[in-house]
Amino acid sequence: MHRIGYALQFREIVTTILAGTLWVVVAVVLSVLGCLLVRRKVPIETLRGGETAVAAILGAVGTLFAVLLAFTIVMVWDHFANSADAVEAEATHIGDLSRLAKSFEPADEQRIRRELIKYITTVVRDEWPAMAKGHDDRRAWQEMTQLWIAYRGITPRDQAVQVVYAESMTHLTIISDARRKRLHALHDDVPGLMWIALIAGGVLVVGIACLLAPQKNAVHVALVGTLAALITLNLFVIYELDNPFRGWPRIGAEGLQQELRRIQSSATE
Repeated sequence: MHRIGYALQFREIVTTILAGTLWVVVAVVLSVLGCLLVRRKVPIETLRGGETAVAAILGAVGTLFAVLLAFTIVMVWDHFANSADAVEAEATHIGDLSRLAKSFEPADEQRIRRELIKYITTVVRDEWPAMAKGHDDRRAWQEMTQLWIAYRGITPRDQAVQVVYAESMTHLTIISDARRKRLHALHDDVPGLMWIALIAGGVLVVGIACLLAPQKNAVHVALVGTLAALITLNLFVIYELDNPFRGWPRIGAEGLQQELRRIQSSATE
C-alpha cells in the first residue's frame, strides 16, 4: 500500500514538474522571439529615445501586476489550507465517532463501525480520484446518508448514553459540514476574469520589457526571458493550487486511511 502511494506521488511530482517546465519553456521562447522581432524591426536609436518613459511605465505596470499576482497566490493558498483543514476535521471527528460508539449497545456499535468503514472506504477509493477530476462521488453521498440513518436508529438506554448520543450527533454534523466544505473547494476556483487579468498583465509586462534598449541583444533576451519565466512560474503555481486535490502539491486522504485502519482494528478486537 505504501509503495503504491509513494509511486503515485512520485509520478504526480514528475508530471507536475514536466508540465511546469513546458509552461515556462513555451513562455520564454515566445517572449524571446518577440524581443528579437522588436530589436529587428525597431531601430535601436528609436528604442533608446523612449527608454526613460518605457522604464517608468514598466515600473508602474509591473508594480500593479505584482500586487495582483501576490493577491491571487495568497487567495489560492488560503483556499488550499482551508481545504486541508476540512479534510483533517473530517478524519478527526470520524475517529471521535468510532470511540464514542463503544458506549452504545453492541449491535448499534457494530452497525456504526460498519457504516463508518463503508463511508471511509468509498471516499478514499472512489471519491478522492473523482475530486482530482473536479467532481464528487454519488456513492459517497449515499454512504453518508446511511451513516445518518444508522444514528437515527439508535435509542439511548439511559441518561449517560443520551449524553454520548448527543455528542456523537454533534461530531456527525461536523463531519457532514467538513465534507461539504471539502467538496465546495472543487468549485471555489480562480474566476475566469481574474485569469484574463493575470495573463494579460503578464503579457503586457513582458511586452513593455521588450521595448527596453540594452546595447547587446543577448542581455536584452536574457532579461526578457527571465522575466517571462518568473511570471509563468507564478501562474503555474496558481493553476496547481487552484484544485487542492489534483497534481502536486495536493491534499491526500492519509488521515482518513489512518482512521479506517484504526476502526477496522477495533472491530476485530
